[in-house]
Amino acid sequence: MNTRFRNVILIGCSILASTAAAQSAADAVAPDPSEVAAGVKESDVVSDAPRSGWFSRHWGIRVDLQAAYPLSKPTNAWYDWGGAWRVHGYLDLTSFLDLGLEVGQIILSPAPKATNRSLGGSVNIDVGLRLKRPMSMGHLVSPFFEIGTGVAITGDNQSGGTGPRWDIFAGVGVLFRGHHWPVWIGPSMRVHQIFAWGSPKTSSVVADATILTFGLTVDFNAGGADWDHDGVENIQDLCAATPGQASNAGCPSADMDGDGVPDSLDKCPTVPGAKSGQGCPDADGDGVPDAEDKCPNVRGVASAMGCPDADGDRVADGEDKCPNVAGSPTAAGCPDEDGDGVPDSDDKCPGVKGAATAAGCPDEDGDGIQDSEDKCPKLAGTAELQGCLDTDGDGVMDDADLCPKVAGPASNNGCPAYKSVTVSADKLTLKQKIIFAVGGSKIQSRSSSLMKEISSVLMDRGDTCVRIEGHTDSTGSAEKNQKLSEDRAESVREALVKSGISMDRLSVQGFGQDQPIDSNATAAGRENNRRVEFVTTECRK
Repeated sequence: MNTRFRNVILIGCSILASTAAAQSAADAVAPDPSEVAAGVKESDVVSDAPRSGWFSRHWGIRVDLQAAYPLSKPTNAWYDWGGAWRVHGYLDLTSFLDLGLEVGQIILSPAPKATNRSLGGSVNIDVGLRLKRPMSMGHLVSPFFEIGTGVAITGDNQSGGTGPRWDIFAGVGVLFRGHHWPVWIGPSMRVHQIFAWGSPKTSSVVADATILTFGLTVDFNAGGADWDHDGVENIQDLCAATPGQASNAGCPSADMDGDGVPDSLDKCPTVPGAKSGQGCPDADGDGVPDAEDKCPNVRGVASAMGCPDADGDRVADGEDKCPNVAGSPTAAGCPDEDGDGVPDSDDKCPGVKGAATAAGCPDEDGDGIQDSEDKCPKLAGTAELQGCLDTDGDGVMDDADLCPKVAGPASNNGCPAYKSVTVSADKLTLKQKIIFAVGGSKIQSRSSSLMKEISSVLMDRGDTCVRIEGHTDSTGSAEKNQKLSEDRAESVREALVKSGISMDRLSVQGFGQDQPIDSNATAAGRENNRRVEFVTTECRK
C-alpha cells in the first residue's frame, strides 16, 4: 500500500481515538448542556446503540468542495492541480459512527510539459465509515476520520487508460456547528488510492494513482436537531416528530402533563388541566375549557359557551332579554312562536312568520309595510303611498304604470299622451298605418313621423320588449304574401334599431294572409288587413 496513504490512516485513527476518549470522559463527568437546558436527567438519556425507528431521523447529507493534486508517479508528471466534489448521504449507526454512500468526481488539469494530455480524472462511487465526535446540539466541534472503498471510472489520469478501477480512500476533517440549524461546516482532507488492474507500469496505459484532495465540507445532520422541540435531540428521540419526555426517550407518556387525564383523552396533553375540562384548564369547573369559555370565572353550561343560562334556552343570561322564560336564540332568548326572530311580545302576527321590519308580519316586497296593509305588496314602496311607489310622480303607481320613469295620464296607463300610439299592457295600438311601397317592404317617407313616435314609446318603456307582426291581404299567392309580411316586419325593426332601440328588444314574425281582421272581398277590408302590429313579450335573458 502507498506509504502516504498508510500514514494518513494512522494519523486519522490517532486523532479520532484521542477525541473519542476525551469526549467519553467529559460526557461521563457532566451531562450534555442541551439536556440540562431541557431538564433531562443523566438517567433519562437514551443509549447511543441502534434502536428501532432510527431510519426516520438518523441521517445526513454531506457535500465536499475541494482542490485536488496527484501525489504519485507517473500521474503527477502527466497532470497538475485540479478540483473535486462529492455528495455523500449517510445513516448514523451510533452517535460516533455513520455509514455512507457517495458519488463524486476528481478533475485534473494537464501538466505544463504534458502537451499530449487533456483533462483527466475519475468518477468515484464509494461506500465508507466515518468515526466522529457526536454531532449534537451540545457540541460545537466535531472532528472526524473516515475510510472507504468503491469503484473509480477513470480517464486520462492513468496514462490514457479508461474503465473501472478499485478505489480506496482515507480522510480527516473538523466540522463546526452552525448557530441555529443542524448544519456543520469545516475543512477536510482526503487521499484516494486508485489501483489499476494488473501490475503498475510507468510507460504504458496502466498505472496506479494517489490523489490528495483538501477543501471545505458542509454537513446537514438531522440527528443533531430537535424537530419536535421537546428538549430531546433527534439522535436520542424515539418519537422525533412528536413532543415527549426525556425520561421516555422523547416519546409521550401516558399522562405527559401529569394532570390525571390520560393523553389519549386529554385535549391539552402538554398543559395541566382539570378532568372537568377534559385535561384543559377550567377555572370555574363547569366542564368548558377556559379557552372556549365566554365566562371563564363564572360556572355556566356548555350550551351557553360556559355562561349561566337560567331558563336553559341556549342563550346566556347576560344576552337573554327574557332570562327566566325559555325562548329562541334568534329572538334574543324570548318566546317566538313563528320563529321569525321577532319576540311574540313585539310580533303583530305571532302565528305567521314575517319580517322584523314589518313588526313580524309578512312583507313580500320588504318595504316595511305588512302585506295586509300594502296596496302594492309585490313592489317596494313608501308608507306615504301605502306601500306603493310613483317614480315619475304622475299619480299612477309604478306597479300599474307602463312608463314608470316618464310621467303620463292614467288614461294612457301612465305613459305620455302620444298622438298616434295608444299604450296598453299587452300591445301598442297604432291610430294610423305604416305605409309601405306597393307590393314592397320599403317604408314610405310619409310614415317617418309615425316611426319616430313608435321609437319614443319604446324609449319610454325601456324595460319592454315587443314582437313586430306583419300581415297582408289575400291578393296574390299565399307564398308571396308570407314573404312580403316577413319583409315588412323586418323593415320596421331595422328602422327602429337605427333610431336607437336595442335589437335584443325586438323580434319579428310574418303571418301573410292567414290572420285577417276584415273581409278581403272589399277594398276597404283589404286595406285594414294590410297592417303591422306590436305585441309586448317577455324579454329574453
